[in-house]
Amino acid sequence: MLLKLDNPKTLTEIITIISELVSEVRIRVNKEGFIIVAPGDELTKLFETTLKRDFTQMTMKDLEQVTLTKEEITALYYADFLAKKQHDAAKKMGISQPSFSRELDSAHSKIADAFFRTKSILFEEPESTEDV
Repeated sequence: MLLKLDNPKTLTEIITIISELVSEVRIRVNKEGFIIVAPGDELTKLFETTLKRDFTQMTMKDLEQVTLTKEEITALYYADFLAKKQHDAAKKMGISQPSFSRELDSAHSKIADAFFRTKSILFEEPESTEDV
């Protein structure tokens, strides 16, 4: 569950309440204000009982987005999931090793950006998953 703080004056109070009641919490600041990310069930219960007056519930569609291309997804799959060497993975994808490295670097950068700036990650639809 994602929440956006509507009343910034209460941030310290809200952080105290949340940190005492929710097992894992991340608070991000962006141009819209503060976003709190926590396990769904815990934050939902807290939102319904305590936080409604200070927060607006958000969905993933409300966040800024980054999009991973099918090439980036494929590079992640071969390098990070299957632990293939870049040369072998590039050959399997039909591209050069430097091109594979650029795709992988781009994917890692986008994922880090989404993680640390609380953005949603979209995936391009692959044409076929038979080769993967």
